[in-house]
Amino acid sequence: FTKACAACHKVGSGTASDLGPDLSGIRHRPPLALLVDVLSPNQSIAQGYETYLIERTNGRSDAGTLADQTPTTVTLRQAGQPILIARGDIKTITMLPQSSMPADLDKVVSPAEMADLLAFLTKR
Repeated sequence: FTKACAACHKVGSGTASDLGPDLSGIRHRPPLALLVDVLSPNQSIAQGYETYLIERTNGRSDAGTLADQTPTTVTLRQAGQPILIARGDIKTITMLPQSSMPADLDKVVSPAEMADLLAFLTKR
């Protein structure tokens, strides 16, 4: 968990970026369903964690999950710092059909580590 997930997710009171949802509520899900979520993150994106692409009037673009909106600003969550963008600087906002979660975790996490991860997530 620490190696592959903790930068974006937390489990209960753990500390992490809020880029991804808190995983404390998934312990009762079947391990096979969790494996599908980890290996195919675009298949099911948690509500509130959709990825948005904001194109600015100056040509720059930023992507992240929507953290906050006011009448004058939009804040995106990204790994690291949130990005505050003035609405006057926004050309377009588009919700993307893919998760912010990397789709190649099987290249970073070995099969044994994946088994340990699923055990950790379901045994809490």
